[in-house]
Amino acid sequence: MFGSEESVTKQFNLPPEDIELYRKVFSEFDRNKDGTISAVELQSAFRTAGHNPTEAEVQDMINITDTNNTGKLEWDEFANLLATKLAEREEEADYKETFRVFSKDDEGCITMEEMKFVLCQLCTSDEAEKIIEVVDRNGDGKISFSEFRCMMGANPILL
Repeated sequence: MFGSEESVTKQFNLPPEDIELYRKVFSEFDRNKDGTISAVELQSAFRTAGHNPTEAEVQDMINITDTNNTGKLEWDEFANLLATKLAEREEEADYKETFRVFSKDDEGCITMEEMKFVLCQLCTSDEAEKIIEVVDRNGDGKISFSEFRCMMGANPILL
């Protein structure tokens, strides 16, 4: 039913204890015990975890991850999806923590003065002003979390 633990460990650079946890989660999500996770099973699992993706979002996850085009996720495909989603969450947490370091006044934004102070440690004042001008997409004189994420190379937050 499961692919080789060693191949999954190497492929996703995960410690063995994480692989075992992923296997347990896979078994729980595979409600009909056919060795795969269908879109219905995956959506149900997300809802159980407190998330509410649409059917289309779940199907997109499967389409992206389903390397053998069965329309379902086998063990290694599921491990890939889970590792990717967890890495995205970790990356998002890193962005938030870094944003908090820059934003000294806890107003939910980074002021131009705060950003310029940091950037001037890395480049000239003129270069810092040019960077800020590009990053401050809405021109409000502040760097929002969404603008900060983009500056750091992340995809924009779509509302």
